[in-house]
Amino acid sequence: MPSIRDKKDEKTSTTNEIEPVKNNQFVTKDELDSFGATLITQLTGLLKKELDVHKDTIGQSTAIPAHEIGKDTRGIEAVAPALFKVAAELEAFMNDIITIYVHPSGNKEDNPVIVPNVNGINQPIIRGQECKVKRKYVEALARNRVTRYEQKIPDASKPHQYVMAPDTVVAAPFTVRNDPDPRGAEWLRGILAER
Repeated sequence: MPSIRDKKDEKTSTTNEIEPVKNNQFVTKDELDSFGATLITQLTGLLKKELDVHKDTIGQSTAIPAHEIGKDTRGIEAVAPALFKVAAELEAFMNDIITIYVHPSGNKEDNPVIVPNVNGINQPIIRGQECKVKRKYVEALARNRVTRYEQKIPDASKPHQYVMAPDTVVAAPFTVRNDPDPRGAEWLRGILAER
């Protein structure tokens, strides 16, 4: 049976070690306070060690003074003009405004508004209406495909032998009504030809 401890029975510990409490003992208020103080001291020591790791130490470069921020002594790295021109032309091409018509769906469960997302930006497109969107969203529509499988029997005399034939189609069929760039039709055919 547990007993109530008296102040004279308490052990005083000179080290900062946390003593486990046995199941048959009660913890006094002084022991609890001592445990809390020891725990805080040990946690503070651990956190201090962690913070010391992140401080600048000898041998590392010194901080840049505020008046020198933006003054890089290494200079500006030159970008190859040909690569920049190609990237800029592609960016301009992908941001051309194209008029498309997304055909209404025969499935009642399909959403009447399609929302392709490119680089975190959504572009709502309503089915059954002409919409003016950037080419990059048309690419997202063209790449959004669904594959359905159908059982086909190649030989009618052997109905037990069938194959699963895949049929991949664009999830939201659409028609391009107006493309300002003459390269647009070939570009779209290339995307649709990819597997």
